[in-house]
Amino acid sequence: MYVPAHFALTDAECVGILTRMGAGDLVTVHAGEDGTPEPDVTFLPWEYVPGPGAAASEEAGGGEVGGGLGSLVGHLARNNPQVRRPVIGPATVVVHGGDHYVSPVDLPSHDEGGRVVPTWDYVTVHVHGELTVHDDPAWILDSMRPLTTRHEEDWAAGDPRGQASGAAPTWAVDDAPQDFVDRMLRAVVGVELRITRLVGKAKMSQNKTPADVAGEIAALEARGLTQLAAYKRDVSLPAAQRRHDLLADLRDRR
Repeated sequence: MYVPAHFALTDAECVGILTRMGAGDLVTVHAGEDGTPEPDVTFLPWEYVPGPGAAASEEAGGGEVGGGLGSLVGHLARNNPQVRRPVIGPATVVVHGGDHYVSPVDLPSHDEGGRVVPTWDYVTVHVHGELTVHDDPAWILDSMRPLTTRHEEDWAAGDPRGQASGAAPTWAVDDAPQDFVDRMLRAVVGVELRITRLVGKAKMSQNKTPADVAGEIAALEARGLTQLAAYKRDVSLPAAQRRHDLLADLRDRR
C-alpha cells in the first residue's frame, strides 16, 4: 500500500483500530489448477488478541506496541476452499476504519479560485502475518466467546430497549443448547493470523487547509457521520493547522 508520510499510522495507532474493528477481508494466495498463483478473499469478523507484554507497554505510556504485535482470530466455514487449500506465503487482513466522499462544494477553497477536485478520504490497516488453521473444537469455542461478547455489547449499546430498562438484552454462546453448539462447531474452523507487520494509512485531509478541514467536519456532522467528523476534529484539524503554521513560518523566513 502506498502511504505518504503525512498519512502514515504508527503500529500503536493501527492496534487501536484493530481493537475496535468489526470485520475485515482475509486475503490469501493459493496455487491454481495450472500452478498459477490464485488469490482468494473472505470478509469476516475478527477479534484482536494482544501480544505478550503489550498491556505492560501501554501502561508504561510508550507509544509503540511492545511484546509482539499480537494476532487476529476469526472463523470460516469448514467447506470454504480458502482453508482447504495450502496458503502460499503470508496472508493479509484488510481492515477499514471508515471512509467518505469529499465534495469540493464543502470546501472554502472552492470559492477561492476553484482549484480543488473531489476525492475519497479513508482509514485502513493492512495486517500481514502467518495464517494458522485451528481444527480443535475447544480452541474454536474459546475464541468465539470474546468475539461474540464484544459485538453483543457494542450492539446492545445502541438498543433503545436499554434506555428504558437500563440494560439491553444480549446473547452469549452458552445460551444455546450444547448439542446445537457442538454441531455448529463441527461446521467451522478457527483461523489465526499471527501479525508480523502492520501498515496503516489515514488519508483524512491532513494536507488540506484548516478552513477546508473545518468545512468537511461541518458537512459530515450535517449528514450524521459523527465518528468521521470526530476523527477529523481530533486528528486532521490539528495536523492541518500544524502544516499551515509550518508553511507560514517558512514563508516568513524567506
